[in-house]
Amino acid sequence: MRTIRGGLAVWIVQRIHNRLNDITDASEPVLQFHEVHRLTGRGSGCLGCRHEPAAEHRDEHLAAIRDAQAGQVQGALDRLAPWIHVEPDRLARLSSMLDTYRSMSVEERSRTLLLTARNAEKRVLNRGVRDIRKEEGEISGSVPREQLVKVFSRRSDRRDVAFYQAGWLVRFSRRIDSLGIQKDEYWQVGGIDRASNQLTLAGTEAREGAQILWNPRQVGCSNRYATEIYKREATELAPGEPVRWGRNDPDGTGLINGQIVRTLRVTEQTTTFITEAGKEVTVDHRQLNASHWDHAYATTVYSSQGLTALIVLVNAESDLGEFFSQKAFVVAISRHIDRLYFFTDDDERLAKSLRRHLGEKTSALEALERSEQGRSVLEREVERDTTVAPFLTLPPRSTPAIER
Repeated sequence: MRTIRGGLAVWIVQRIHNRLNDITDASEPVLQFHEVHRLTGRGSGCLGCRHEPAAEHRDEHLAAIRDAQAGQVQGALDRLAPWIHVEPDRLARLSSMLDTYRSMSVEERSRTLLLTARNAEKRVLNRGVRDIRKEEGEISGSVPREQLVKVFSRRSDRRDVAFYQAGWLVRFSRRIDSLGIQKDEYWQVGGIDRASNQLTLAGTEAREGAQILWNPRQVGCSNRYATEIYKREATELAPGEPVRWGRNDPDGTGLINGQIVRTLRVTEQTTTFITEAGKEVTVDHRQLNASHWDHAYATTVYSSQGLTALIVLVNAESDLGEFFSQKAFVVAISRHIDRLYFFTDDDERLAKSLRRHLGEKTSALEALERSEQGRSVLEREVERDTTVAPFLTLPPRSTPAIER
């Protein structure tokens, strides 16, 4: 096992380990909810539980969750066998998930959650769901929007200018007096000089027009001066769509990281969301800190703590090690109330991987690195292979009427 060095690496690993422990513990209330269904035929706290799953299905799913909690992976998979779909090809597997989603009624779709281990697949599934809903008239009035997608990086990456790409944004979470950088400012990467290990950064927003030279080996990439790296991604947003927020409290709105809200109104410059508590929150998309969001049709297993849905579709790849561990497996199969559809590339290999990877913190960073390395590969596959997965590409840009 590789030794993990550095305060940042230890912090990342501890966060992943703690979160997986939390979400594994969170499966117990879901078990209790299933038990209420089993004993009384009724439950509470889940929208859309109007029709009951067959009793034998409930019993098998409950037994599978308990087997998984006890570390009996093969027993859990055997019980779930009628609901497991094996497809070795990644794009074809994601397409099968979207085909299953397409076959549902409008009411069922509104109560369905898609789960996967990695952000790359999550974004592909979100795009696919939006395409389906647009084709069938469930989404209208989409307005162009921009998201900031976090670029995973180790401290060694951030110190080397060869890692950066022109157009990426660097967010500084500390003030750097020697460079005139204020806390929480975003600077855009322009020139990249590998010989001197310097980046030319251009100011944004209030600092637009400013320009600095930055050597990340000298300042800004220690634990004290933490930086985050983002890339811009064009997308769309329409009234009625669910959104997961990605950063705490932009402009004092009270929104928090991981919070799911629903889009109420969209204009050229602003979006108004409504929270579960009924509070309306408006953000100004001209501000970069209002671009930390994503559509919430699909989410990662890691982020699914506390979520339940009538129907859940799970993508479980067998080669992700600790990133789809036993703990993550327990969470993934305990989010549904009625139906579970489980998609994997190889069920036998998945069982072996789950037996080896319990969800221990010492392996979490390696799993995170592998998952991020696979992201660009997946994105290239999606761009190249539109015949296998016709709705995995971004929808064509349009210019709908915009509320002003």
